[in-house]
Amino acid sequence: MAKSVAPYGGPVDVVVGWLGTKEIKGPKANPIIAGTPTSWFSLIGRDDVTSDEVANCAAAVGAGIVCYELQKAGITFEDVTAAAKAKPKRTAIQLLAERGVNVVLPPKDQRLLARSYSSFGIDASGDPQRGDIIVIPRGAAWQGHVMYIVSVNRQTGVAKCIGANQSDTTSYAEHHLSEAVAIRRYVPATIQGLRVAGSNAIHRGDQQEVAGGTLVLGGVGAAALQAATQPAADAAVSLAPLAEQTTTVHTLTTTGVSLGHIFLQSPWIVVLVGAGIGVWWLGRTGKLRRLAQHVAGVPLSSQSA
Repeated sequence: MAKSVAPYGGPVDVVVGWLGTKEIKGPKANPIIAGTPTSWFSLIGRDDVTSDEVANCAAAVGAGIVCYELQKAGITFEDVTAAAKAKPKRTAIQLLAERGVNVVLPPKDQRLLARSYSSFGIDASGDPQRGDIIVIPRGAAWQGHVMYIVSVNRQTGVAKCIGANQSDTTSYAEHHLSEAVAIRRYVPATIQGLRVAGSNAIHRGDQQEVAGGTLVLGGVGAAALQAATQPAADAAVSLAPLAEQTTTVHTLTTTGVSLGHIFLQSPWIVVLVGAGIGVWWLGRTGKLRRLAQHVAGVPLSSQSA
C-alpha cells in the first residue's frame, strides 16, 4: 500500500483553483497557461512555450506542484514576476532553490509529456487517494493524458479527476481506475518525504547513522569509564589539582587532556570512534545522494530506492 507523503490535497487544490481556465484560439494566449512568468509553462521551466494551444495537461500538473511549494515557502506570484524581470532573471524554481526548496518534476525535456508522470513519485495504484496523479491512454502509444484525482468511489472504482486540456479547458472528468496507465503520488524533495515514502536508501542511511553514533558513544563511554577506574596517580598525569579547576575553560581543558591520555593508552578506542564517524558519514552522504537523485527524477521504484 502506498503511503501518504504530503498533506493532501496540496497540488490538487491548486489545480481546482484553475477550474474553467480556457485556451484562447489564435495568436493570443491565456496568461494562466502561457506567455507570463507565472503561467503553467513558465512555472515548470518551459517559458519557451508561449502558445496555450500546445498540449498542456502535463504542464498544469507540474505547475500545481510548483505553486504548492511556492505557497509553503511564502513566495507570491508578485515575487515570481519581479524575479523574472530582474537581471539576471530567475524562475519560480530558482526562487524556491534560493529558499532551500528543491522541486521534483519529470526531466525538463519530458515535462510536457503526460506519460512522463508514469514513473513519478511512488506507486499509489493500490490505494488511490485525493491528490494522486493518474495517467490514462490518449492518442498514440507514447501519448497520454494526466490529471489529479479529486475523489474515488471505492464501490464503483470510478475516480473523479481534474485536468487541463479537456475540450480545451480545465475541468472535471470521471475515469475508471482500470483505465489508468499509472497512478502516482508526489513525494516532496526532503529526506523526511523519502523516508515516509519508504525509500530503502534512506532507511539504510538511517541505520548507518544510528550505528555510527552508537560506535562513537561507545568509544567515548569506554574512555570515560577507563578514566574513572584507573589509579588516581595515573589520572593526575598532566592535570592541575582539583582545587585549581575554577573556570569552565580549565575544566574542559583538563578533561580533554585526561581523555587524550586515555586514548594514547588505548588506541583501540580511537579506532572505534573513527569507525563510528566514518559509518555515520557514510549514512548521511548516502541519504543526501538519494535526495539528489530524487530531485533529478530517479523513481523510488529503482533498485537504489
